[in-house]
Order: sequence, then structure tokens, then C-alpha cells
Amino acid sequence: MDVMRDIKRESSKWMKDSGLFPAFEGWGKEYFAIGRSPEDLQTVIGYIQNQKEHHNRISFEEELKNLTAKGGMRWSDYMLT
Repeated sequence: MDVMRDIKRESSKWMKDSGLFPAFEGWGKEYFAIGRSPEDLQTVIGYIQNQKEHHNRISFEEELKNLTAKGGMRWSDYMLT
């Protein structure tokens, strides 16, 4: 938890200071990490750029279910109760 807090804090500062992400307002409270190959870079960038609109169409939980399924994992293995 502390590592994610530090990553979010430092990356948020960099994104705001760099000027490369003018629409960035900050990270949300929740987070989810999954590995992607370097070949997926443009897909990941597109996802981040359209994340706000994307999550108007699909819930955070449904997104996690889809991502874990694409990674060959079962959602029940990771669901918190």
C-alpha cells in the first residue's frame, strides 16, 4: 500500500509538472495493476486517454473482471470481500 501511494504521488507530480498531460487532474483512490508487453504501449496510452469516457460505459468491477479474464486469471481469485 505504501509503495502504491508513493508511486501515485510521484507520478502525479511528474505528470502535472511535465506539461505532457494537460487534462490530468490526479489519480483516483482505487488502483489496479496488470502487466502488459511493450508492444501494447499504444493500446495502454489510448486506454488512459479515454479512461474517463470508458468508465462511463463500464463499471470499475466489470473492468477488473475483463482484465483478469484477458490475463488468464479467475476473478474470484482476486475479489475482495
